[in-house]
Amino acid sequence: MTFIRNIWVCYAGYIVFKCLYMLLITIAMYQIAADLTMERYALVFGAINFGAFALQTIITSVVVDSRGLGLGIIPQVRRQIRKCHSGLLQRK
Repeated sequence: MTFIRNIWVCYAGYIVFKCLYMLLITIAMYQIAADLTMERYALVFGAINFGAFALQTIITSVVVDSRGLGLGIIPQVRRQIRKCHSGLLQRK
């Protein structure tokens, strides 16, 4: 929303991004699975999921934890709303 003032454009961009992301993840998983034997499926995909959840936990703890960035939800939203309103007021 920093660069685009129309929320529907943001939603459309998110939907396109998410569709492309899911398509690429599916293709990547197929490429990985094509070279595996049946016995290795659970091990490889379990390791991939564990790595993804570990990375997500680390990123979440850095962003939310007070010793990390300490970003609260409400201040972030208020700051974004103020930016949006000030941009709209300047345009008028």
